[in-house]
Amino acid sequence: MKICTITELNKWLEDNYFFEDGHVLKIETSPLRIEVGYNIAGNYEANSERIIQTFTLQPDKIEEWTFPDNGNFTPSDDNYIEGIASIDSFPNIGLEFSTPLTFRLVTDSITVVKNEIIKTTFKPCVNDSDIFVTSSLTDIPTPEYWRDQLKEHGHDIVFRYFGSEEKSPDKLPYPDYSGYYIQTEDRLGKTKEGIFIRQLLKMGESISLHFQNKDMELISIWDDLTIILSEMADATIRSGNCKFNGQEWRHHLSKRAV
Repeated sequence: MKICTITELNKWLEDNYFFEDGHVLKIETSPLRIEVGYNIAGNYEANSERIIQTFTLQPDKIEEWTFPDNGNFTPSDDNYIEGIASIDSFPNIGLEFSTPLTFRLVTDSITVVKNEIIKTTFKPCVNDSDIFVTSSLTDIPTPEYWRDQLKEHGHDIVFRYFGSEEKSPDKLPYPDYSGYYIQTEDRLGKTKEGIFIRQLLKMGESISLHFQNKDMELISIWDDLTIILSEMADATIRSGNCKFNGQEWRHHLSKRAV
């Protein structure tokens, strides 16, 4: 298929969801060929099957090509892109790739070849600053629980909301004190955040908890907090696209520390 107008280009991009969360898979030069794709099947869970629809883009007369060959972006199905947008540069047409590095292609026309699908798997990816836990505990732990548990690990912590001074644990709105942060007293004046308590939810005979680390100076507190979470009754931990039980999570932390 040869695309020569901005209308044709917009239609092709729309039909392929503007490649949101897609990939720039390969870039060849002399002549320029760009292979792109996006997931058409899969649930993003680690080691589950993923299916990628791929296309090869073959520009004709190139007016602009701004891909920086400096190693800041490597074409691969491991690297997700934000999307591909059209450029109306009459009489030419173009594409803007957000990878999140941004680069542009402007040409008089583009030949698009729809390739065969690729079958592969989603690679495990743990988010070291985000953890979601479910447990068979029936009551949400109190703020004092986190204070006392972290104290046993050698940490003195305080609570705050965004940009605030220290808040006493007994002043937090139990049981839902989501929106508050765990922080250390000496960092209250250095940052507005800390370890964010994103969600505290009771669901019948279980609870779910969601924490995010927004202050990397707290990494030792964060790691110990995740250990405390992993030791809760029947803990199931999700981070990135991975799922662990408590023992598996502690094993993951021990391997990361090596």
